[in-house]
Amino acid sequence: MRRALTIGAIRRMDDTVIQEAVDRFGFDLVINRLGGLSARIGENGRTLSDGEKILLLIIRAYLTQPNLLLVDVPLVDIEDTLRYALKTLIAEIGMTTLIASVDGGCFGFTDRHLHFDEGQLTELMVTRYNEQEG
Repeated sequence: MRRALTIGAIRRMDDTVIQEAVDRFGFDLVINRLGGLSARIGENGRTLSDGEKILLLIIRAYLTQPNLLLVDVPLVDIEDTLRYALKTLIAEIGMTTLIASVDGGCFGFTDRHLHFDEGQLTELMVTRYNEQEG
């Protein structure tokens, strides 16, 4: 579990830092159920539910703070807790985030929305948040 949460980290993280992130995003129940940070999880997260896998990836991004986050999840179908976790991650880390969505579920997550139809850009929308920031 520890390795799954920190893949991509530049240096080894202290368990306290990892545990704080786990607690911050409400993943502590999963960690406790599986036996702690030393627990083994199946290949590709086989022992985790789909929602738990998404949350693990959100925590990994929070811990490793990449410059670019790519999200390809139908956001309308994800639980409110996952939606909140993703929105929190994007707001707190401030990384460039590209969300591919066919359902418009990314509104409120980003400051620019590009709509493509049959490979052609048909709409560019800049939110008020972006206009106020500059």
